[in-house]
Amino acid sequence: MSDNAKKPMLAEMQHVRITRLYDIYGGVLSERQREAMELWVNEDLSLSEIGNSLDLTRAGAHDRITKACAIIEELEAKLGLLSKTEKWAQELRKIISLSEETEGGDKIAEIAGKLLDEI
Repeated sequence: MSDNAKKPMLAEMQHVRITRLYDIYGGVLSERQREAMELWVNEDLSLSEIGNSLDLTRAGAHDRITKACAIIEELEAKLGLLSKTEKWAQELRKIISLSEETEGGDKIAEIAGKLLDEI
């Protein structure tokens, strides 16, 4: 795979990470930062479109989103809630898989599945 082919994939992975971090930590952002992040994360608008919507320049929209991302990344570095959630989900998937191999494991799989859905 060429470097150019990897870049969109890496950018998409980073966007997914930021989206998940925003879901967890978005409440601590200022109202203006949340507005910009909502448009970027949930509406998938470009920086120019966000700028137009919020009466900002493209650079202003970029700055607001960059600062918001830095805040939520810093919170994740300190608290690690996304990391913990991903580890819990991985362990729950293992429990589900093992319970399928165990007689009477249906109830275990059901409980683990419910917990996984809540994450």
